[in-house]
Amino acid sequence: MKFLMFFLTSLIVTCVAFADDPGMPDTVIVDTVYVDLGQPHVDVPIYAVTDEHVAFYNMPITWSSMSEGIVPVDVFYFGIIRAWDETYDSIFVENNFIRMYGWTEHLGAFLNTDSLRLHCWSIQFAVDSSAAPQIVTIDTTFDFPNGSLLFVLEGGIEWIVPTVIPGAIYYGIPAEVTENQQILPSNIALLRNYPNPFNASTNIEFTLPEEAQVELSVYNILGQKVADLFDERKPAGAHSMTWDAGAYPSGVYFARLETEGYSKNIKMVLLR
Repeated sequence: MKFLMFFLTSLIVTCVAFADDPGMPDTVIVDTVYVDLGQPHVDVPIYAVTDEHVAFYNMPITWSSMSEGIVPVDVFYFGIIRAWDETYDSIFVENNFIRMYGWTEHLGAFLNTDSLRLHCWSIQFAVDSSAAPQIVTIDTTFDFPNGSLLFVLEGGIEWIVPTVIPGAIYYGIPAEVTENQQILPSNIALLRNYPNPFNASTNIEFTLPEEAQVELSVYNILGQKVADLFDERKPAGAHSMTWDAGAYPSGVYFARLETEGYSKNIKMVLLR
């Protein structure tokens, strides 16, 4: 109801940018955060970049974890967003979904970052003491009935769909900082796939400390190779590959990562 009322309301808003690094309008950037084992919680910043006068946002968020033990517990607001007439959030852990929206009629409170990156929100995740090392990916999603990520402009008539740069939590995965300040993993690692068990498709993630020739394959429970996902050189960093298993029967499968001096298998369960 409030979403519909918004389009009928003339809104005038303003903003101050708090960071000096440029971005590409219009963009929502979810940060990637590295966390040591044993940390009880982690805050993931979310940034906006826009050169428009934004007066309403709908920003549904989802997360995908390869293991249990890391879940969102709170949403914090920063900068001019704190002065908005309404900011709403609700966390649905069982559905891996956070409903977030906000709007303002307040003069001088529109969201315009002048194409600079502005820290507007943070999502706090609680980390269970028994949580295993893992990557938690964070992205936008679709919210029924409010729809997908959306910025509505001053006046409530025009809107834009921002580009999204997803982020992640790297929990217990060592990293080092290169000379150009790029954060890289310090070890090769094949991580748990997610979701698992899965129906039709699953994401397989791995990290490389440096560029390497990498082969990723899938085997059935009899040890027979059933899929070649790739065999190519990959740059340093974190990588994700989706295996579409729509043509395969239910059962247990193994993803195998091989590179010079390293090989590892992970167990995947396909259920229909």
